[in-house]
Amino acid sequence: MGKDICQSGLAELRNNNAKAAIVFIHGFTGKKLLTWENFLPYIANEPTLTTWDLWTFGYSSKRGLDIPWMWSADASINTLSDLLKSQARLNPLSRYNALALVCHSMGGLVAQKMIVNHCDLALRVSHLFLFGTPSKGLLKAGWARLWKRQIRDMAASSRFIEDLRRDWSALSPHIRPPHVMAVAGERDEFVPLSSAHDPFPNDSRAIVPGNHNTMLNCSSMQNPAIRHVVDGINTGGKQTLPSEPDKRAIAINAHRQLVHRYLPGADGLDDEAFVNLVLSMEELGQQEAVMQLLESQKSRGTDVSGVLAGRLKRRWLKFRQKDDAKHALAVYQDAYNRSLSTSNFEQAVYHGINLAFMHFAFLQDKYAADKLANDVIDHYKKAPSDHWGRGSVGEAYLILGDFEQALEWYGKALDLKPQQREAGAMYEQALVYINRMPDRAAQEQIMERFDCMFGRNII
Repeated sequence: MGKDICQSGLAELRNNNAKAAIVFIHGFTGKKLLTWENFLPYIANEPTLTTWDLWTFGYSSKRGLDIPWMWSADASINTLSDLLKSQARLNPLSRYNALALVCHSMGGLVAQKMIVNHCDLALRVSHLFLFGTPSKGLLKAGWARLWKRQIRDMAASSRFIEDLRRDWSALSPHIRPPHVMAVAGERDEFVPLSSAHDPFPNDSRAIVPGNHNTMLNCSSMQNPAIRHVVDGINTGGKQTLPSEPDKRAIAINAHRQLVHRYLPGADGLDDEAFVNLVLSMEELGQQEAVMQLLESQKSRGTDVSGVLAGRLKRRWLKFRQKDDAKHALAVYQDAYNRSLSTSNFEQAVYHGINLAFMHFAFLQDKYAADKLANDVIDHYKKAPSDHWGRGSVGEAYLILGDFEQALEWYGKALDLKPQQREAGAMYEQALVYINRMPDRAAQEQIMERFDCMFGRNII
């Protein structure tokens, strides 16, 4: 990779003015280029990561004695985290909506400290990879901590480590990076396995061949250390999110930022903003918190009631607990009645079709489902609405067995270009009806047409 001429600051590896970037941060006594010379080429040549810019971040960290207050000394980890913070708030890093931080050793402490101290930057960090990072401190710091600030900070009993672990544990779920992977070397005696792994859950831990330094000496794209970074960036996230890893990371960060902005004042939000908060929390996998929040806001409008009932309905479809189905049915019925009492036919369409679904799928009452389907078609005529309204009419015709009309109205809904999540919800609910058709040949024919129609909108 060449010589490290200036240790502090950024070194450019690939700068295509992208919206996402991978930043490499070396560790104690490391160098911003040489540390990664057997690692970076594989990341740079990985086809799935070409839409990510690449940088390394460096700082001074020498083996020599610190002489503070006289001439110069290596900065504390607190100061280094502020150096990283300052760099992240300046161009070029300031322009990225998603940052993946790949850290070695002490560099992982620098990154974690920046995350706990600076929420605005934490919400842009989409991935955090910690290779041989003493996140729980070093037991072998010994007498060296007396003459090196950085070793003193890394000691297991240090104030720095105690504060970092307390502050990390206190972070709200949406502030922590969505993907964290703590990687330990199988022969690393400098950073014990417990120090690298213990602060993180089991699914965020990994072990790779090598010791503290050789774990980064990769010789192919199949090296486990390389795979953890590549696969970690390329996988994860719900099907409703973009498939491209950079766009997916940016979308997740946008949801995190919305939750951070809205959640503290959730009680005072208008219904539209409240629904957006709930949807963002759901995209972040916070289903339990979503249900608690929705249950606490039952007095809101019928749109919020529909969101609560929808989550109960999906939970029933997944776990088949009849109490969830009964609860969803009751909430939909109440919202439907309220919509009709105020002549809000747009909301009546939405709640009516879901009520019909619950009668069909849960109560297995085809007569009641057919009646509600006809009512939904009539309600829509009084208040033509958006893609949800058109999709609801399509579902009503599907219930009634008029497949041509169903396909036509679903097509009209897709013409309005609903979000991937919305098109997927229409498709999933339609599949329930199709899968219960008694005529197998007709079922396969309809399924094929629906797959063709929805596939390009949800994949």
